[in-house]
Amino acid sequence: MTTTRAQGMTCAVAAIGLVLTGCATQPDRDTSLPGAQETGTGMPDCSLEPTDHVTAELASHCVYKGWLANDERLIEAYGAPDVTSNLPFAGDGASFDFKDCSPSDGPIDPVVCTWTTEAVSGDGTEGIFVMRMHVGVETEADGYRVNKIELEPPS
Repeated sequence: MTTTRAQGMTCAVAAIGLVLTGCATQPDRDTSLPGAQETGTGMPDCSLEPTDHVTAELASHCVYKGWLANDERLIEAYGAPDVTSNLPFAGDGASFDFKDCSPSDGPIDPVVCTWTTEAVSGDGTEGIFVMRMHVGVETEADGYRVNKIELEPPS
């Protein structure tokens, strides 16, 4: 990711019904994405120790929930270690909408789950932020895990 794109993600202003100014700060990272919240009433419950086969959608939702809550244990239960390390911190107010999980062309991660939110990037560009979670099979018995996350700011 280029420095310009990373700087563009540093501060985003949510444009879903309310405008937030400023960024949340966290001690370990210098970037934030104000307002990330889960949406919808169908969000699955996420156990720290999954006992059933984990679907790609469940892995994506649980990593997303862990990112929102800054819960590394939850993230690592459904994703690779440090899978969210390139993401800004989530703030209060706006929301990402889960779009879908669909097959990808990648041989390692056969599924990509997509989340979007309409926002304004740090450089003032309005548009859609797209979060893509690359999901692969850990084992047939255990199911899927999120291996990589890409966050694309509006262009």
